[in-house]
Amino acid sequence: MTNHYQKLCTPVSMPNFNDDYLNQVMFDVSCIDLITRSNDFENPITMKEVQEAIQKLNRGKSADKYNIKAEVLQNMMQTISPILLQLFEKCRQSQYVPRAAEFKSGILTSIPKRGKSAVELDNHRGITVVSLLGKVFEHVILESYKPTQNINQSNLHFGFTEGHN
Repeated sequence: MTNHYQKLCTPVSMPNFNDDYLNQVMFDVSCIDLITRSNDFENPITMKEVQEAIQKLNRGKSADKYNIKAEVLQNMMQTISPILLQLFEKCRQSQYVPRAAEFKSGILTSIPKRGKSAVELDNHRGITVVSLLGKVFEHVILESYKPTQNINQSNLHFGFTEGHN
């Protein structure tokens, strides 16, 4: 059984895996790290940004390792938003992003593959449910510093670009 979970945690080459998605995730992670350690992270985080990030959480998913579900954060948004705003502002002011132990660790769960026998361990895949507070923080950072123009886009061409008419 131990070997099964070690295998689930070990990255493998998957021909059907979407490399574009992996590249986007890696880019987002590097952006968060760069933004929080740069002087561009001077603008205070707003209550609106925190609340919009909470609203983006997917409902109907498993609880994270702290036993928090998206629905809980969304239902108590008026109460929790000021607390999260204060926490995130402390992170911004100190240019500190909590690492794996706080925001990016999760619960690894073995899930049977669709249409396969659940009795055989090789017919399972691993999913990790990460901290919802970490997800909210990431949404806040990425949304507040999202570029409005593609790097390869001409200054004269902004049709269909968010924030432009």
